[in-house]
Parts: sequence; C-alpha cells; structure tokens
Amino acid sequence: MEVKTATLADVDNFVMRQDDKAEISELYGLEPYDALRRSIIESEDCWTAASEEKVLCIAGCSRSSDGGCLWVLFADIQLLPLSFFKESRKHAQYMLKKYGNLSNYTAASNVFVIKWAKSLGFTVDEPISYGPNGRLFCRFHKEG
Repeated sequence: MEVKTATLADVDNFVMRQDDKAEISELYGLEPYDALRRSIIESEDCWTAASEEKVLCIAGCSRSSDGGCLWVLFADIQLLPLSFFKESRKHAQYMLKKYGNLSNYTAASNVFVIKWAKSLGFTVDEPISYGPNGRLFCRFHKEG
C-alpha cells in the first residue's frame, strides 16, 4: 500500500462509497466529488492511500476551533489491507500531535466509518440530530 499527499488528480481515480456520497449531499448539498476537491484544496494535511493503483481512501484534516477537523472518504471496496489500519494509526498520531484534538461527524448509518474511527481509538458519541435536514449523526473525537 502507498500513502502519499493527495492531489486533485486522485479524485479522478476514486470510486467513492455510496454512504459517503449520501452523507456529503445530505450535510452540504454539494456534489460529492466537488466537495472532495474543495476539501483537498482547503485542508492543511491531506493524503491518498492506494493499493495496486486503486485509491482506497482520501483523508485530510483542517484547523477547527478545538483542534483539527478530520475527514475521510472511502472507496467502494469490501476489504481494506491490514497495512491500511497501521498507516491510519500512524497518521492519526501525527495529526493528534499537530492539532491536539481531532473530531468530526459521520452519519449514524455509516457503520464503516464508525468502525474505522473506533479501531483508531476514537470515542463515538450517541447519534444526535445534525445538519440542515436533522439526520442522525455521531460525533467522533480523540484528544491528543
């Protein structure tokens, strides 16, 4: 698996999970790939993880009032290589040192992202009504 700084060209090779697309549309009212391009441009840190030329995820972090706003969008795949989780831990530790605290929200129905966050030691709160349409979202967070 290769992890590198994300570029806008990575978006062209990325098949985003339907749950992630729906979450972006619901929260921001934006076309998911346009939102991803904007996130890459606006994030202080941004990475692409790929395996055998296939983009597994694009993730990043931007400054927020309480530390860093961590985001991750996954490819439409069934299994991630074990090395992905090792790299995720490494990058989460880097961002915790840099930003102090990390947090964001994910749809309560986005089980894949919730499991990933928990695997990295994030606390995942109970669902609350969040966003313009009041859909249920869970805040995930970790202190550095």
